[in-house]
Amino acid sequence: MNQSVGKVVSQATEFMEANNIDGWLLYDYQGMNPIFWDTVGEIPNVTRPCWLWIPTNSKPRLIVSYVDQNRFEHLGIETNLWVSRNQMIGELQDILSSANQVAMEYSPMGTLPRTSKIDAGTLELIRSLGVSVVSSSDLIQYATQRWDDGQLQTHLIASEILTKTVKEAYDFIGENIQSKPTEYDVAEFIRTRFKEEGLHSPDGPVVAANAHGADPHFDPTEETSVIIKPGDWILIDLWAKLKNGYGSTPPQDAMYGDITWTAYVGKEVPLKHQEVFDTVIGARDAAIDLYERSHSE
Repeated sequence: MNQSVGKVVSQATEFMEANNIDGWLLYDYQGMNPIFWDTVGEIPNVTRPCWLWIPTNSKPRLIVSYVDQNRFEHLGIETNLWVSRNQMIGELQDILSSANQVAMEYSPMGTLPRTSKIDAGTLELIRSLGVSVVSSSDLIQYATQRWDDGQLQTHLIASEILTKTVKEAYDFIGENIQSKPTEYDVAEFIRTRFKEEGLHSPDGPVVAANAHGADPHFDPTEETSVIIKPGDWILIDLWAKLKNGYGSTPPQDAMYGDITWTAYVGKEVPLKHQEVFDTVIGARDAAIDLYERSHSE
């Protein structure tokens, strides 16, 4: 079995055995469930519905169309082929015959959109085969989203560079305030520093003065940005990861850092600004304290 898939299977089995789940049934049709492809890896030109069954008591099995049979060979997983829909349903009925509780990308009431990927009809189909369907959300978190030590290191390094960069950005504003820098100028400064520091970010950063800070995804362009001046309140939100990975951690496994800072352009912060800032960081600290206490008891 493919090594990366084998790692997910091993951790998924460990979670399911501890939570009385008989298996994890992943389903995709034309990209509707990215979690399927996160699990097996990128495979181009798959044109028909495909299924991956990861049971707790036996080896994984794929159910794919005869048309797509060669697409999955490299995974080294036993594969059952179907030609008609009835045959596909028969294969599903066979693999689920000894299962009672099955995890799928389903979220009751759509509470977690990130894991709500299968359509209502498919959910009805699987339930009609006599099994109970539960959400795979916690299973996904356990089997695929936990960082190893190398990934944690990439996050810490990226975060350290981001912290240095945001401080430099505020220094850039202060040192150039007489030249009337714009939000766009500051964003360009940050993007240049990212390149110099070996960081990758698909978009951003957010550099927002005053009212623009109320837009969580404000993207300053030359046309939309304003001049930054004394007395302004500046929000900078920036995110990135190590472009080339780190050590044995390849680029695709590097973890992002993401930070948001605010600052006042001037020597003395107005009382109202300070009150709002203190309220926000007080809420942050209270949340961290609650988390730490809940996990220590």
